[in-house]
Amino acid sequence: MLIELKQWSTVEPSNLEDYVFVDGGDGPDDYWHPSYQALNYANIMRNFNVYVYEHKVGIEPCSYLHNMDKMNGQLLKDSRRYVAIDESPVFLKDDILKLREFVHKYVRTPDRRSNDLLYEIDNSEVRPSAEFGKMLNDAIEGNPFFGFDREQSFAVSKIVAEVNEAVKTGSRRTIIVRGAAGTGKSIVAINALGRLLNPKDGSSQKNACYVTANYSPRTYYGDILVNGDMKKSKIKFLFKSPAAFARCSDKDYHCILVDEAHRMFRWKFGLGIGKDVDLIDKIFAASLVNVFFIDQDQAITIDDYLTPELIKDYAAKYGSTVIDDDRLTLTSQFRCIGGEQYLDFVDHFLGFSNALFSLKGIHYKFKVCNSVKELVDIISKRNRGPDKGSRLLAGYTKDHDWVSHKHPEQYDFSYPEEGVYLRWNKIDKKRAALEDVDQADRVFYVNMVQGMELEYAGVIIGKDVTYNEKTGKVEFHPEENAHTDKFSHIRTAPRDIGIRLIRNTYRVLLTRAVKGTYIFAEDPGLEKYLLALSKN
Repeated sequence: MLIELKQWSTVEPSNLEDYVFVDGGDGPDDYWHPSYQALNYANIMRNFNVYVYEHKVGIEPCSYLHNMDKMNGQLLKDSRRYVAIDESPVFLKDDILKLREFVHKYVRTPDRRSNDLLYEIDNSEVRPSAEFGKMLNDAIEGNPFFGFDREQSFAVSKIVAEVNEAVKTGSRRTIIVRGAAGTGKSIVAINALGRLLNPKDGSSQKNACYVTANYSPRTYYGDILVNGDMKKSKIKFLFKSPAAFARCSDKDYHCILVDEAHRMFRWKFGLGIGKDVDLIDKIFAASLVNVFFIDQDQAITIDDYLTPELIKDYAAKYGSTVIDDDRLTLTSQFRCIGGEQYLDFVDHFLGFSNALFSLKGIHYKFKVCNSVKELVDIISKRNRGPDKGSRLLAGYTKDHDWVSHKHPEQYDFSYPEEGVYLRWNKIDKKRAALEDVDQADRVFYVNMVQGMELEYAGVIIGKDVTYNEKTGKVEFHPEENAHTDKFSHIRTAPRDIGIRLIRNTYRVLLTRAVKGTYIFAEDPGLEKYLLALSKN
């Protein structure tokens, strides 16, 4: 049993869905309904704790407010407003006998295995259990992916509340949601989309859509939803590229959710779109409420244009109220089960942070390989087992020009001393490349994996990153970028910008995997440094 215990004696209605307004100890604020909080904890355990879901451990959530009487607790027991209390009931001061019955219903006579059970749960490996496809379909239907953390829950509820209010008043709003890789920006975006399309609070259905400049997530989501029997016409309406708004009229949408906003471009010529069409401006014009999910440390090309400051400039032009709340900054790590331990390691290695870190005791597979063959063999073995969503990734350097694009018989990666020959991924805009099993032996570049998740990643760090033993520093070399790279312009950009883009690129590559990351560094000095660093 899981009981959320609260000392509250009174609560008031909140404007946020699933929330109440109460003095929770830090002053009056919006707080999750305690039964939703308990249900969230239960869902996280059900979907992430390996021992719980493999052994089918039953978890029954509820909340108990021992200081709240029936009169003050009527709001909490409103099942029309808080539909989840049917699954996670709330008990008040006068409900002690009902709580006792609830406990008796689910808690059996203890036996010698009880202590072992708690030990196994507490020490279990943590990794996702649910199929992403089911989670995505549930979210579009207005049901959550899985348990949120408080930041994610607040962001979803805040977006929905602001859209509802904007529709009533006709006033424009701009919401900025910040978060590093794996903190759940896409989770929030998709869940907010589902809540707007299929509201459970009795409000009207909203005209909303999801936008990203990365076509890989759009294609990936489309493939999943088609398999879930959603019509392609509906998918095309819900998941759009920025270019789709070139011809939109004023306020065509109630809400446009822009994921990976740091990748947004201002200009996109062709397909009948003129050089004078500012697509970001068009998105602002087309929607009453715009929501931007952004992480500037994931900008990987000189065309990655949008920043929080520029978002505010556009909002000012349209008289749109900007909502840039500290509570809309996502910090918990939901992709990588290595959590902040592993991310601190990545940030230290790439120079984003000098904070102390340690990989000891981490629940995450991490290894620095001493050969590219070892790296390839590990990922190949993973793909032959249950972890078929594992892929090789690499930075785009001049030693690995994309020659196979025009000459399919040639190789882009050649390590003759190890007998390893590899090619870059193929591009098929009708199908998500990461889902193509025929490409499992290919190497994926950053544009194909940004915004996506892998089971395991094998990352080849090219000669654009080296270690200088004399200075004791990691160095970045824009001049090593591929001459055929027409995408990032790292080689031709000002040196400081080129260095920043290389660092951002490898930060994206090293934070794609849920269960583990393997690295091969082409620079021997860097390999030696990474090995030493990983032993911290």
